Amino acid sequence: MKNIILNEFKSFLRNPYLILVLIIFPVVLVYILGSFLDEVQTADQAIGEVHLGYFISKDQEDEAVQIRSLLENTKEKLNKANVIFEEVSLKEEGLTLLQEQQVDAYLVYEAGSLKLYEGTDVYLNHTVKCMVTGMLKQMHVYEIATNSLKTSSVYFDEMQSVSEKTYTVSKKLQTQMSMMDYYAIAMTIMTAFFGSIGSCMAFTDEKNSKTINRLIILPQNRFKLFAGKVVGLMPQAILQVTVIMLVSSFVYGASYGKDLASNLLLFALFAGTSVAVSAIGILLSLIFKKSMVVLLFAVNWLLLFFSGIFAMAMAIKPLCDYLPPYILNQAAIKLSLFGESQEVWCILGVELIITMGVLVLGGIIFSKKQEERG
Repeated sequence: MKNIILNEFKSFLRNPYLILVLIIFPVVLVYILGSFLDEVQTADQAIGEVHLGYFISKDQEDEAVQIRSLLENTKEKLNKANVIFEEVSLKEEGLTLLQEQQVDAYLVYEAGSLKLYEGTDVYLNHTVKCMVTGMLKQMHVYEIATNSLKTSSVYFDEMQSVSEKTYTVSKKLQTQMSMMDYYAIAMTIMTAFFGSIGSCMAFTDEKNSKTINRLIILPQNRFKLFAGKVVGLMPQAILQVTVIMLVSSFVYGASYGKDLASNLLLFALFAGTSVAVSAIGILLSLIFKKSMVVLLFAVNWLLLFFSGIFAMAMAIKPLCDYLPPYILNQAAIKLSLFGESQEVWCILGVELIITMGVLVLGGIIFSKKQEERG
């Protein structure tokens, strides 16, 4: 298997077309798109108006009065900044407003704790969380424990008296993303998806040159032979992602993660994506006799285009929410800007399952494959 992996990597290095499309082309696009579109686009999300509903229970009157006073004072200050507060008399009424998207978030105070229900817009959610955290800091007496849930709800529970010294305030809204940063991530995702075209092309060439026939008649375990070809994609993926990330960071000045851990996780995300989609490319070439390169090229371009990879304006809701490049791009941006890694870990898990599934299915098909003549 070691020899197969090395041969796959050497074949990639000897193919100038793949080097151009999968490494040089994306690196050049990062600079072109990041530099020339910087004046006409913005990589930061425009928030617009923020509608915050709130409900204050009648229990624990002293704290309730303090919370109400704080909200009223904040309401007066933020109305000019397009932050609109709306109090409801019943808790269920606010939940209904949130469900119907008449408010962007809903703040509930009852039983000595605050509970913030979020909407579906991640940027509005971060805006509201930081705003609420800032409001509570004015009270000087509360520490907030935050837990993000799949239901898009964030709980600020068990408010405990602490000294101001131990209080920390989120500074996530101070983080900005330039067009160079955006396209550094976007083009790395693009080259990962184009890996399926490269792997399909390489496998198709092996079929046309009858190299596959020589592998089939070898007295070796065919499953291991196919596994070697899939695992052989890893050095290629690592090289692609490494070159693009290093050039984008140290030559163009782009920023990926804010620390080493974030950068390593992004690297794993991009490399894992490249391996998974490249494995799919090999599987398609194995299943179908005709070349799938043209079809994969068209499908990849359409997916990338409507995911906003080349231009954010083309990410049309709700279509883009279901497109893999958009999902990857949003997960990478959340990790880069906000340090949120949950979605990245989920995607890595899915990519591992896809790669292993391709390995098993492709290995079975390859094991039963007969020598092709013609």
